[in-house]
Amino acid sequence: MGGSARACDGRLITGDRPDRPALHLSIVLALVGRPAPERTVSGGRVSDASADRPRRRIFDQVSGAPTLVGAGSEFEGQLRVKGPMSLGGSIVGDGAIDGMLSVAREGHWHGNVSARSAIVAGRITGDLTIDGKLEIGKHAVIRGRVQARIIAIADGAVVDGEMKVTGDEPVVRFEEKRAARAGS
Repeated sequence: MGGSARACDGRLITGDRPDRPALHLSIVLALVGRPAPERTVSGGRVSDASADRPRRRIFDQVSGAPTLVGAGSEFEGQLRVKGPMSLGGSIVGDGAIDGMLSVAREGHWHGNVSARSAIVAGRITGDLTIDGKLEIGKHAVIRGRVQARIIAIADGAVVDGEMKVTGDEPVVRFEEKRAARAGS
């Protein structure tokens, strides 16, 4: 059974209560990752049926519970995350995500951020460095340098800054046809 830890140091404001004082955080959260359930049938083991579905988007490939900064939440400070992260609120500060980063349409990251892979549907004001694949949705606005091994950008997305592909593939342009997921 594997696990992952998330560490952060900064200020967190949650919900719609800006009149409350900010909370200073210096915490480590431990989450236990659990493998997909298996069951025994005649002839051997079978893993959960959802594992057999094709995974077309990089967000579909994320396993485990992500670190969440939900809509209406604000975080200010340096952030280091082991595992996937989903941003629906706002972050001010630099971040290092050791996993998949998802920035929802309402999400805004103001600072430099790095991650293994990412889907951006919201806004990033700062440099974005991705080790693997970066998917930029049609409503995304990125103001800063963008670097990734693979970059796919939807028609309508805005990137105001240098874009550098570190892999062999050229930037892929696409028309976003899927309806947006809830929260993205």
